[in-house]
This record gives sequence, C-alpha cells and structure tokens, in this order.
Amino acid sequence: MVSVKGGNNVEGYREVLVDNVRAAASSLEGVVSRRRLVLILRELHYNAAICKTKWGSSRGVTAGNYEFVDVVNGNIRYLIDTNFRAQFEIARATVQYKELLKSLPLIFIGTVEELKKMVRIMCDAAKVSLNHRNLSVPPWRKGIYMKNKWLGPYRRTINPIQEEKSPTTTLDNSTSWAVKCRWIGFDTTNVETNINVSSVCVRSIKAG
Repeated sequence: MVSVKGGNNVEGYREVLVDNVRAAASSLEGVVSRRRLVLILRELHYNAAICKTKWGSSRGVTAGNYEFVDVVNGNIRYLIDTNFRAQFEIARATVQYKELLKSLPLIFIGTVEELKKMVRIMCDAAKVSLNHRNLSVPPWRKGIYMKNKWLGPYRRTINPIQEEKSPTTTLDNSTSWAVKCRWIGFDTTNVETNINVSSVCVRSIKAG
C-alpha cells in the first residue's frame, strides 16, 4: 500500500486509491468491514469516513438508510461501496439483466457523477427485466430509492475500531495477493433491453 497525502494529479491519485482499496479488501477476510477499511485508509493519510444516508417517506418513496465509505480529495469526492453489486439484485432476472449485473464491480470506487450514471442505467435495466416477467418494481429498487442510498442526505463519521490492528493493514509490495479490478463503462445505445454495457475491462493484479 502507498501512503497518499493529496496532490494535484487527479488520475494518479485515483489510481493509487483504487489499488489501496483493493489491497485492503483482499487483506480483510470475508465481508469487508467499512470501519476497518476507513481505519486503513486514514492510516494512509486519506480523508476517509463512513457516510450514513437516511431519508423519510415522501411522494411514494419508501424511507430508508444506508452506509458506505467516501474519500474526499480537494473538491472531488470518491464513493466506495464494498457490497455494490448486491444492491442491484432482483427477483427472476432475465438473462440480459444477469449479464449486466455480473459486469458490475463487487466494490465500487468512483465519483458521484459516475455513480449517478451507473444507478440510472441499472434501474432502467431492472425495470425492463421485471416488466418482462410481469413483475412490479419493488419500492427498494425504484430509481429514487436507489439514488438516495448514496446521494441522499448524509453525515460523515469516523468510528475507528478499538480492537488490535491487523498486521495486514501494512501490506507491502512483497505481499502476495491477487485482485480482480473491474472498470465499468456504460453506453446508452438502444438495444433489445435498451441497455448496453461496453468497455468492460478486467484487470488481474498479482504481486509477489
């Protein structure tokens, strides 16, 4: 892992952030703890925190709440969701939707605008899939509800873990690990399902 204290090179900062998040995730067994991830990132001098969104019922929108991680660098806010793909699972999905779902990253790392685009496309695809099965879109899969998860009113909080730090929080280049990174690009070109996924790149990283 590489310590980063900021910088004006946006792409370079992002690349290092992605590598550090993936390395941290691979070092944490099972479900990635948001609090432990924040602890690791803050040790690397990132302005990282847990974001807690919460919204009430209004205009047909079901009340809800959600948690994810964000990293702020200047005027750029990166959202990190360690269980991203699961948020878009639906009942009796069509083959097309299943393929689209599989193209999503397990862990999302990106800007607010990138997330907005991804949520919009996935919600449109979910609606098409559910309509094909003569099913209604459940309240927790509607576009506004899904957007509120990451883009609704939120508060940032830092809640360090009190237990002993894991030695894996200080991985170096000699540590053996393998991570599959997915960068998702979407194209809104009309196809049979009105959704098309393009520019999907799977990158395997192996060190050691």
